[in-house]
Amino acid sequence: MAFDYDFLVGHAGRSVALDVLRRTKLLGTLPGKHYFYLTIDLTVPGVEIPAHLRAKYAPQLTFVLQNLFRELVVETDRFAVTLTFSGEPARLEVPINALMGLVDPSEDFGVEFPEMTPSSLREAHGLVAYVGDALAVLEPLNRVDYGASLDKVRRAVLAWTMRNVVQETGLAGPSFLELMIDNYSPGAQQNILGAVHAPEVIQKIDRTCSSFELLPNMFSYDNQHGRISLPLAAIRMARWGGDGFVMLEEAPPDVIEVDSTSAAARLQIDAQRASRAIAVFTLRQAALLGRLPFGHHFYIKFLTHFPGVVISDDLAVRHPHDMTVVIQNSYDEPACDNDAFLVTLSFGGVEQRLRIPFLSILSFRDPDAGFDSAFLEVDPSNAGRDQKFLDAALARIGQPSAIDALDYMKLEQRATRAAVVETVEYLRNEQQQLLSSERYEVTHHSGMIFAIDSRVHETLSVTTAGMSWQDGSDHREVQFSDLKAFTAHSSVGSFTLEFDKSSDLDGSPLHAIEPFHLYLVKRDIANNAGSVHEISGKDTTGKKAYYYIFVPPGREREFLSAFEDDDEVVDLDEYGIVLGSYYAEDVDERKKRQFLALYDFNK
Repeated sequence: MAFDYDFLVGHAGRSVALDVLRRTKLLGTLPGKHYFYLTIDLTVPGVEIPAHLRAKYAPQLTFVLQNLFRELVVETDRFAVTLTFSGEPARLEVPINALMGLVDPSEDFGVEFPEMTPSSLREAHGLVAYVGDALAVLEPLNRVDYGASLDKVRRAVLAWTMRNVVQETGLAGPSFLELMIDNYSPGAQQNILGAVHAPEVIQKIDRTCSSFELLPNMFSYDNQHGRISLPLAAIRMARWGGDGFVMLEEAPPDVIEVDSTSAAARLQIDAQRASRAIAVFTLRQAALLGRLPFGHHFYIKFLTHFPGVVISDDLAVRHPHDMTVVIQNSYDEPACDNDAFLVTLSFGGVEQRLRIPFLSILSFRDPDAGFDSAFLEVDPSNAGRDQKFLDAALARIGQPSAIDALDYMKLEQRATRAAVVETVEYLRNEQQQLLSSERYEVTHHSGMIFAIDSRVHETLSVTTAGMSWQDGSDHREVQFSDLKAFTAHSSVGSFTLEFDKSSDLDGSPLHAIEPFHLYLVKRDIANNAGSVHEISGKDTTGKKAYYYIFVPPGREREFLSAFEDDDEVVDLDEYGIVLGSYYAEDVDERKKRQFLALYDFNK
């Protein structure tokens, strides 16, 4: 038995495309800053596309998944999406075998996939679905790590070929499998491999081996030396029959999936708990302003069944688990109470007042600022620890101000420090016993590294400013503002939080400055250098909207002439700065007064 790894890995790479589409479907929007160019072969059976598009683009069509798409459906062997071509919607249904390429310009990533033949389809039957299951555990949803994804693909292909060996009860003929094992990788059984001091061990599996067993993380079999168990994560190279081979990177463990009680998993989970405060702070700032900060808009995904959520019965039926709302143009009266965000939005032309508890939020995205964060789902019946971390992080972040600026970097630093403080406090106050395989590593900005393990953790003392402990005869003390990194190590892996060196004090006011282009606009308006125009028209989705655009003096004539042709599509960003917009059939005088007051001009 032999396998063409080049082909199998190339074909299995299609699962990476399905994975980013799956993430997009689950998030309700594109993950983070990513967007995708997909190339499909229109000649592959099963591709459904309008006839005029097939005639125009055959044999291959490349389309972008960025802004105008809807009704995305992702299955194990195909996907479907509605796109807009020349202003007209078109439904595409694509078998995964028709996908020929994926490009993500945001990551400078691109990959091509091999053409499928009837024989290759038989050889790789079920491979993409098998690999897709391996990719489904990669988190967070909103950040795509193509390096980790492709390594998962290579490992899953290896496991898939091993599964075939198991199902066929062994290797046949002269074929054999060679595996290079990292002997010091977690879980590698050095005494069984028979080379305790060797960093790498070659294991040869041939027709003399038997009793194959493939588990999610382990491959086992019998040879002349006895039972051998090989951790899949320890495999660094695989070669079939001396021919093609596949190199594998060191696989980072899926910490939360393996053991949610380990020190590494606890730190990762608690960091996510604390990061929810960034979304809460941002929403509270919008409530103080009475509108969104200039140049920002938000995507909020939340649980619709969470206690305290207020939505209409119609929305609850349409979104039985979660829904994503966009706070951008057509919104009104943003406000916050003690534990929720409130806003009025329009659904099907009908305004509804929504109440979104902070703990119900699953993800928060500000695409204009490049910020995107996903949160673990909170169990309402056991939300005490989530609320504790949220309160602690908010205390470190401080109070929002009614300014048109958001510094997400500082917000992240403060929230992450809160995760460290709460982790250390929990370790000390709850008298949690560290296992002998667990330790925390504290890296000071000076480069010094200290350890907190089962020998010393009972001597821990923690304040809002720092932590101290006794390590034998040595007294250790580290201020949280001097942290460069904080790492939790456990038997299943490690997790690290990193910090920038900053004199920024937790809890103090965030000294974010007004966006420079907003300052310039206000200055030019005050000096009558340029003008603000109120424009009404339909946006790219066909909805009636009003826009306020600042046009510099040198572009005024060109800007006005662009509207002489009623059928012409005008890109407002080409002529100036869009200060604000909202959806409405008629002018909303209250919103108009808000824009006038914001930019200190009268019109």
